[in-house]
Amino acid sequence: MSTPQSLPDQPNFEQLKKQAKDLLKAQKSGIAESLLRIRENHPNFSAISESELRNAKFSLSDAQLVIAREYGFASWPKLKEYVRAVLLETGAAAGFGLVGVDREGFVVAAAGVGDVIDAAPERAIAPATTAAPKP
Repeated sequence: MSTPQSLPDQPNFEQLKKQAKDLLKAQKSGIAESLLRIRENHPNFSAISESELRNAKFSLSDAQLVIAREYGFASWPKLKEYVRAVLLETGAAAGFGLVGVDREGFVVAAAGVGDVIDAAPERAIAPATTAAPKP
């Protein structure tokens, strides 16, 4: 595995999801740099040739694992939990007044409780506070 990349101080989970989707597309297109990243960071693909990897069944969850490992995490859920906790701990939504997590584990920020409930009542739950776990 290569040297882990550093997450920004205020990581954006949507951007991480986009990186995984982009990696999936790059693998399907056979882009050499992406194939190398996959071989370096995914245990199921480390011992196969580049041509085998081009034709391998590679899913979004495989791409997510590669992204997580590139940032030094053992799994996508561990990366997701870390990002969620960092955003809660640092008050990434500073100035919004409310920071919590929705039912899917994503940070919710709004000017007030009513804004969250009005915007997406099915996603609003009680605010959460969690210290950021170590990767």
